Amino acid sequence: LKNTNDFHFRRTSGFKGVENKQYSSTNFNGLSTYTLSVNAYYVFNNKKFSYPAAYSQTTQQKRSAGSFLLGFRYDHQRFNFDYPNLPAELQVDEYGNDVISEDLKFKSLTYSSYCINGGYAYNFVFAHNWLLAASMTPAIGIKLLKGEQLTGQTFLNGLKKFNFDLIGRAGIVWNNSRYFAGASYVTHFYNYRRSNFSISNSVNYLNIYAGINFYPKKPYRYK
Repeated sequence: LKNTNDFHFRRTSGFKGVENKQYSSTNFNGLSTYTLSVNAYYVFNNKKFSYPAAYSQTTQQKRSAGSFLLGFRYDHQRFNFDYPNLPAELQVDEYGNDVISEDLKFKSLTYSSYCINGGYAYNFVFAHNWLLAASMTPAIGIKLLKGEQLTGQTFLNGLKKFNFDLIGRAGIVWNNSRYFAGASYVTHFYNYRRSNFSISNSVNYLNIYAGINFYPKKPYRYK
């Protein structure tokens, strides 16, 4: 996922003479982001619980069921930051002195994240052919800056800082095996922290869909 020059301020703090909401909704074209994410997981109750029934409609969930999930997640994020594009009041004061922290005077930040995630998902069949689904899988792991090597010390430091990520999903589906329609929402939360610097961001998807299965399988029946 790539996002370029499509950002705006919500609030600012720590700048003398600048109110928190002074630049609220002001566009900022000095930031671009790039995100690559790979998430592999195992569904423990895979005989009774179906993730595809809620998010890809290749199966049907006939009865309510839930399952614990365990997986591995890799993320690669890059932030390009052109701080000279910040409003003048966020860079220098009325006397021409710098007010922006030296920690924010970077052009690019690239890090990789290696996390173990686990959580729970539940499919609630509340009416015939209807399904309400939700899942949450928090993740904890280590984040390494570009060029930073994984050592015993960086591993311990990563655990001490408790870098916390999260994947959340929710959806509602109507599916009679031939026709289907529904909506789903997926959010990925990312958090990078060091002692003097932090970045938190999220990627969110809202999907609304309708379709038809041309060759649906016959319902499975136990003998």
